Amino acid sequence: MKFKIKNSLFLLFLLISFISQNQIFAAVENAEFPYIITNGQGQYSYDLWTKNDSSNDIIQVTSSSDYGANWNKPIDLSDIGQNATTPCFANDSTEKNVYAAWVRSNGTNDIVQFSSSLNFAQNWTSPQDLSATGQNASNPHMITNFIGDHVYSIWQRSNSANDIIQFSRSTDFGQTFSNPVDLSDVGQNANTPQIATNINENCVCAIWTRSNGINDIIQFKHSPDYGANWNSTVDLSETDENARDPRIVTDGTSVYAIWARYDGANYVTQFRKSTDNGSTFFDVIDLSPVGFSVDNPRIVTSNDAKYIYVSWYTFDGMFTDVHVVFSTDSSKIFTAPHVLNKYGQNCKDTDITTDTNGKNTYVVWVRSNGYNDIVQLGKSNDYGATWTTYGLDLSQVGQDAKNPRVMTNQSGKEVYVSWARSDGTKDVIQESHSNDYGVTFSVPKTVSN
Repeated sequence: MKFKIKNSLFLLFLLISFISQNQIFAAVENAEFPYIITNGQGQYSYDLWTKNDSSNDIIQVTSSSDYGANWNKPIDLSDIGQNATTPCFANDSTEKNVYAAWVRSNGTNDIVQFSSSLNFAQNWTSPQDLSATGQNASNPHMITNFIGDHVYSIWQRSNSANDIIQFSRSTDFGQTFSNPVDLSDVGQNANTPQIATNINENCVCAIWTRSNGINDIIQFKHSPDYGANWNSTVDLSETDENARDPRIVTDGTSVYAIWARYDGANYVTQFRKSTDNGSTFFDVIDLSPVGFSVDNPRIVTSNDAKYIYVSWYTFDGMFTDVHVVFSTDSSKIFTAPHVLNKYGQNCKDTDITTDTNGKNTYVVWVRSNGYNDIVQLGKSNDYGATWTTYGLDLSQVGQDAKNPRVMTNQSGKEVYVSWARSDGTKDVIQESHSNDYGVTFSVPKTVSN
């Protein structure tokens, strides 16, 4: 009897400990994956992220109307009761019209949802479903045009056999959307879609990764009429090795695409362009150095597509470094890679932005200082002619930071950086900004609750 009592007490102790631990873990309420945007003069900035509410992950948004000096209380965009993830963001040049999309479970499947604000993120519409129910959808990406009346969204969704790329558009400021259209062919899985458009919004370009039955290749599709009709699918990467991480930009006539492709030993950043609205493409160009494997390639351009900047991080055999290459002549010539960080600790999670003229360009990444991961920034204010020697520390030491995003306004003067960082108890979203072309940055401010 004593043995049973002792064992019962022991089991009761374990049960209480388990419940207590789970209550503690549930109350942590971590926030992650911020997505910061601005446009126009940069007076208005918006930050979007995923945050745990102690039961589920929800999508939250906050805004600043005074160049980042003050931030409003976060607003919940997704409904409670089910997990929501992978938020994305867009706003127009007036900074007034703001659009958000994310993935949320309906209890049976993951679906892509959308919400809009037409008054500087003060009020938001109730979430509307973009993807059809019945199968899982994921990886949404979204863009809007100069005045915000056209909104384009893309995602991947299962058809019960394979994941395919789907597209939907709105021509009334996000109030209603068209029925989803399949862009990729059935029969093999497609994923990681991205979408781009020009200022006039008539040209819409989509890119994704799709298996050909043997390897994953990069595919492209183009619409010349605001997403109403789409041309045939074009294979961009060579078919005998895997490719991943596609990105695309366009000014309407020129189309620039990048991705990382395996060369048999390493992943290489590759580039390909079209000068006829995506009807034909020039040969593939390798941008990263031979013998090093790259991750997270990103591309930005000036509005006229003359200045092109591509960043990534790469392993040199000992450490990972942040590289940037650029072209000042619409990709006729690319520079050799510039290393932006101080050598000696690992870097990761790159992001890049430039202004409308391509003069002021900013790159952010996460780098270890030997104790913690911190967010750093490198920049050029002269069309890439010179770059900062070492990264400028933006996040504070003492706790790890991750998931940095950077955005600048049309002139490049206002620069906003957001990331997730531990406060010692939970991960919070922090923001720092510069109002002087990245010369000085504000003390990081926590914008999540």
